[in-house]
Amino acid sequence: MPDLTLKDGRTLVYHLHGSEQGAPVLFVHGISDSGLIRHHDDALTASLGVRLISPNLPGIGRSTRKRGRGLFEWSRDAIELADALGLERFAVAGHSGGAAHALALAAACPHRVTRVVLASPVGPFDDLALDAFVVSSELRTIQRLYRWRLFPVIRAALVILSFQVRRDPAGFIEESALSYPSDTAAFLESPTQRKIFEASFSEGFAQYGEGIYEVVCASSGKWDFDLSSVTQPVDIFYGDTDDIMSPELSFILAKRLPNATTHLWAGGGHYDYVKRERWVEFVGAMVGADSKNPPP
Repeated sequence: MPDLTLKDGRTLVYHLHGSEQGAPVLFVHGISDSGLIRHHDDALTASLGVRLISPNLPGIGRSTRKRGRGLFEWSRDAIELADALGLERFAVAGHSGGAAHALALAAACPHRVTRVVLASPVGPFDDLALDAFVVSSELRTIQRLYRWRLFPVIRAALVILSFQVRRDPAGFIEESALSYPSDTAAFLESPTQRKIFEASFSEGFAQYGEGIYEVVCASSGKWDFDLSSVTQPVDIFYGDTDDIMSPELSFILAKRLPNATTHLWAGGGHYDYVKRERWVEFVGAMVGADSKNPPP
């Protein structure tokens, strides 16, 4: 996997998928994932005409951590990556906690980011009432600990969890499939896709949960940019049976964005975007393609 030495000396690792000649899209992974996460068929991604560039957020895999960073601050890392790759204009996409980062990048680069595509996004948790829309009991507990400013407790919990994930990633996938029934098929139906999940989660927890801690702290409170400044077209995909984040967060987010459209994945869960038919829609939206006519 390639990496980039940033101006401040930190390392940013990124993953490349799809077609080298495709339209460039910078994809930001979710809270406990890494840049490895995707649909397992790279030929399918390439056929959709996309060059997917997926950086590991700080503290994920071999990407150097940056304690105390914000969402908008992270966009500087992404801009350095785009500059290094010679990307003059590009789309951005994000899943779950990565959605907040994708929107921050769109706000930071209004003249370079062409559009934004999100799957199962977190919301701007600037109102205590919004915490109720975190469905996962584990994430809801972390959200409460964040509100109570019990940051050492969050870090300790993530360190313990990181040992479990790194020791037995296959077992972690099985437990996740049981905990989140709407994502059982996404986790377990395809052995190849399951291996990608195992590798992605292992990389996500590689630094004892440090990167996950930083994502939580950056996205759990008031976001450090104005959503009204994201004027690009934004497509938001959500599953109505999501066991991790309520679909209500997608609607709340869409109302705060000047140019957002929501798309329902009926019966879909938090990770539905990695399923073939959903991936075609998700990636197709990145290039403005007609997702109703998928490739064979």
